[in-house]
Amino acid sequence: MDGIGSERLKELVGYWRELAANANGMPPRSVLDPNDIPQLLRQMLLVDVEYEPLRFSNRLVGTKVASSVGRDTTGQAVEGNMYRQTTGKIVESYTAVVDERRPMHAVGTVKFSAAHTLDAEVVLLPLFDHDVVVVIVVGLELDGVAMAGAGQPQSNRSFEIHTKGPRLLRL
Repeated sequence: MDGIGSERLKELVGYWRELAANANGMPPRSVLDPNDIPQLLRQMLLVDVEYEPLRFSNRLVGTKVASSVGRDTTGQAVEGNMYRQTTGKIVESYTAVVDERRPMHAVGTVKFSAAHTLDAEVVLLPLFDHDVVVVIVVGLELDGVAMAGAGQPQSNRSFEIHTKGPRLLRL
């Protein structure tokens, strides 16, 4: 399915496509039902989109995502120093989904320190309200070595992402 390797992410994209098919290609925020996809919630984020100025905040961070990165960022704004040097790439990807009004897929490496990395695959799926993107569903597949230091204060850990060609999906 569109170059997506993870079966869980394929399942999430399939669910999004079902929602989109029932809504003229633009699934509204109101149709997302977590009860439909409980097996995927641990590896998801729901990101609220605010306008004027364009800003993003984490409404929900799945438990596997939080434990993999060593902290739960539910309720926090994405801008600022939350994700250190990767914040710009994350905001750029979210902005592309908002501007293009379609999903995005990327594969890359999340580096927490020189010795500890996770391979990552991500899909960004927009939800709409009156033809405007209001929520981005982020599905993550994180694999790799066990993270030493996961529980240490964030200031003691480096964090960066190297992607292999994020691309907008045509669904």
